[in-house]
Order: sequence, then structure tokens, then C-alpha cells
Amino acid sequence: MMKPSRFNHLVSFSRGVELLFNSFSKQLAVLRGARAKQVRALLSHPDTAGHDQAARQCWRELVAHGYLVEDALDERGVYMHERLEAEASSRHLGLTVAPTLACNMCCVYCYQKPNPVPMTRQVEDALIRFFARESVSGGSAAVTWFGGEPLLRFGTIRRLSQAFLGIARSRKISYSAFLVTNGYLLDGDVARRLVRLGVQRAQVTLDGPPEVHDQRRPDRSGAGTFERIWANVQAASRYLSISLRVNVDQTNADGIRPLLERIQESGLARRIDVYLGQTFPYTDACSDIAEQCLDRADFSRLSLETAWEMVCRGFRSSGSSRLPQRRLTVCMAERANSFVVTPSGGVVKCWNEIDDPESCVDHLLRPRDASHQAAASRWKLRDLAEESCADCSLLPICAGGCPYVARRTGKPACHQWRAELDRSLSLYYYLRVRSRESEIAGRFGALVDAVRGLAGIDAESGNRGAVEASGAQGSESLGRHS
Repeated sequence: MMKPSRFNHLVSFSRGVELLFNSFSKQLAVLRGARAKQVRALLSHPDTAGHDQAARQCWRELVAHGYLVEDALDERGVYMHERLEAEASSRHLGLTVAPTLACNMCCVYCYQKPNPVPMTRQVEDALIRFFARESVSGGSAAVTWFGGEPLLRFGTIRRLSQAFLGIARSRKISYSAFLVTNGYLLDGDVARRLVRLGVQRAQVTLDGPPEVHDQRRPDRSGAGTFERIWANVQAASRYLSISLRVNVDQTNADGIRPLLERIQESGLARRIDVYLGQTFPYTDACSDIAEQCLDRADFSRLSLETAWEMVCRGFRSSGSSRLPQRRLTVCMAERANSFVVTPSGGVVKCWNEIDDPESCVDHLLRPRDASHQAAASRWKLRDLAEESCADCSLLPICAGGCPYVARRTGKPACHQWRAELDRSLSLYYYLRVRSRESEIAGRFGALVDAVRGLAGIDAESGNRGAVEASGAQGSESLGRHS
């Protein structure tokens, strides 16, 4: 006996097209006409395929792609079991390192309390020992450089990176590194040096065109920062994969389009990724921004509209225009072998608690005590089966959302697709069709060029080569067809 998956979602697209999405198997089926009718019938009554060959084949495909599952299968239980295994895995080390909490900017929505004390050599040495102890030979390690503004302490990044890379090479650990920076110090030379230190990607923030960004993200003296960061993004993107984050709320949503126009006109649209970040009063340090924050539904709608705008302008695909990945845990806070290390040597589980000593679950320079154990207990993996997430068809791609927000608000931070699921799937389908059309056009163009080559025709000029031309005087030359 079979039953429809609890993670199915059926969308009516247009012109008789329907989309069937499964968030566990991450499969998307495109259905039309009689096929759509047949699929709906089998999902409603899975064991009625009978002896009809077409129905039996359709039934087998639905089973193979996870749309139909065994009646006795507890899909949610399977997901929860995999989630527990992922939480406990030690094969991967996730490490966020803040060399300093000092910052050269003064963003209006910053959730941190600036602290000028940098990481000492004693903490650096202890952190290197920690990396060696927590990483696993033959496993993987991912380091995120965070702050404050981490590039204010480039020397610390250099020393630690060289040590981490040495350990990774000697123990066959797959190593990657990512930088979160405001971009003010990330010029081309710094980007080139970071690549040599194992950093492949960087996140930089611009909150709109200059007149908008400079109001929201000035330097410590109140001066604008847009133009310098803009120049740095152009230079750094030659060496690093750049993700440009735009933090949005009610006060700057209108600035997204002018920023996209500038990116498009500069030629960066195909070189960098752009995505929206939702501002939120994460801590008491930024509680005054609560009234201007977008709610989840408005942010989801804005993200989708921005993704469409980017498609129309020829940007690289953004996260909002791709199928989301299946997630077992949301972030490092839910993984046992992932940590955030503060400049003083404190170890916390969440970026939002990086300046809170009471949130330390360990310390690099002191023995673990009862306060650390108490802090760690707050990050016990949530039992989503007991929350409102349990019956959500998007659970495998949402995983309950940000655990910090859920703890702070008492409500899950739902994936943005929940508010705009039908339109998000429709956008993805449109992009997939367009991509295939481009691929077919490209193959046709390659075929035309190959035929020209066989015929001795110059692909650029449309003229026959010297050998062929001598035997084909007066024949009509073939032109390029679009």
C-alpha cells in the first residue's frame, strides 16, 4: 500500500501547466493535460493504477521521485532521525572566528556592542590547538571570519589561516574559508592575499544607492562609505566570489531597484551574487529598529519581486530563484561540532551572542564550568515534532528556521517560501524553461558552426575558405542564422 508524501505541494502554473514539488526529495515535476489528471488521480488513490500500462508507468515514476511512499513510512520520523545524526556528526568542523569586535562603521541596525580589545596571541595559540583537537583527519573544516570588522586584524587572520591550512594539509582535511566584511578594507590587494590564505568567498553589504546606503552604514565619523566599498567590490570580485547582501526594512526597500540598475550598468551583474537580508531586532543593542522591520510575509514578497527584477536584468541566479537545499540543521548553533570563537577566547554557539560573555558554552583559556554547561543546554536540538513545524510541507527545506529567533520570539522563523510558495515555484519553473531554451539555442548555434566548418565556411565572415571557393564560384554563401 502506498500514500502521497506529506511533503508534496501541487501548484497550478499557467496554460494548463501544473507543478508538483516535493520538499524532501527536492523533485519538481511539470504536468500537463491528461498526465496532470492522471497524477492527481494517483495521488488521491495511489493503489488504483490497475493494469493500464500508462498508469503503471506514471505510478512507478511517482514512487521513484518520492511523491508516493510506503503507507507504513513515517517520513517525518525519518527526517527527524537524519536531523539528529547531522547534529551529532563530528566529521565536519564549523568554526566562526572573530579576531575583533571593533568596527570602522556605525550601522543604524547593528546588534553588537563594539569592543576594541583584539584577539591576543595567547588566544590565537589556544585556538590553533582547538582547531587541531576538534577537526577530524579525512574530514572537512569550514572557517568563517567574522567581527566586528575582521579585516581590522588582518595579521590575526593571516597567522591563524596559515596554521589551519598546515593542519588541514597534514591530516587530509578538506578546508574552506569565508569572510563576512563590510567591504571598506577589502581592496584588490587584500582580496588577492586572502585567496592565498584559503578564503574563497566574501560577503559584503550595500544597502542601496549612495544616498540610502550612506545614511544607514556610515563610518565612525558619520561620513559615507558607499563609493569606497563599491570600488572594492569591483576590484575584489576579480579574485573572490562575492555575495552582495542588501539589508532591507521599510525605510530602504525603494532603494533596491536603483542599486540593481547600478550593478547592471557596471557589468557586475554576472560576476557577483545579490540577495536580500531581513533586518531584525536580534539584541537589545538594536531594539529600537523593531517598528521599521518588515514582517516575514512582506520580506518574502520583496525577495521574490527582487529575484524577478534580477532575472529581467540578466543577473546571475539568486537564492530566491533557485530551489532551496534540503536542510537537516539551520546553522552552526544546531550542530555539536560547530563553534563561534570570540576575541577573548570565549566559545558561543550563535553569531548573535558573540558579545555576550554569559552565552559562552566553553572558553579556550579556562576550564569548562557549570555556567558553560547551562549555556550549552539552551541550544539543545529542538524537537520540531512538538512545534507548529511538524505538519508543514516545507519542513525539510526550512528545518524550523533560525533557532535564535524562535527562542527570542517564541515563534518559528519560517522559510520565506512559505509565504510565497506558489509564486516561488513558478519563478523557478520559468527560469528552468528559459535555461533549457538557451541551451537548445546554444547547441543549435554549435551545430550550425560545425556544419560551416565541414563546408569550409568562415564562421565570422560567412565566406568560403580558399579551397572550397576555388571550386564553387558563383554559389550563394550561407549567412549566420539566429
